[in-house]
Amino acid sequence: SEFRPGSCPYKETLAHENIHVSIFRNTLKRYSALIRTELERAVQVSEAASGSNPQEVVDELQRRVKNRIDPYFQQFERDQKEANAAIDTPENYRQEQLKCPLW
Repeated sequence: SEFRPGSCPYKETLAHENIHVSIFRNTLKRYSALIRTELERAVQVSEAASGSNPQEVVDELQRRVKNRIDPYFQQFERDQKEANAAIDTPENYRQEQLKCPLW
């Protein structure tokens, strides 16, 4: 680490990074229920798949499920990126640095 543990810059940086962790956890919590529901729907409405061998059938079923849930993963990533960007601004960094007189 570039900051001495226990120092003001260390504590402020840790607090900032913990906000990122919180954003990830909250976004994951919000989307995990949606993704679970969509996975359950995908299984319930899935039609039979056929192929020349078992692996082709598995691949087809996985493709179908992936197509249904990918939009949720993409939106999860967009939401997380947007929330992280809201705290990774020059103004926010400046405010955090002002908390430590010897930064």
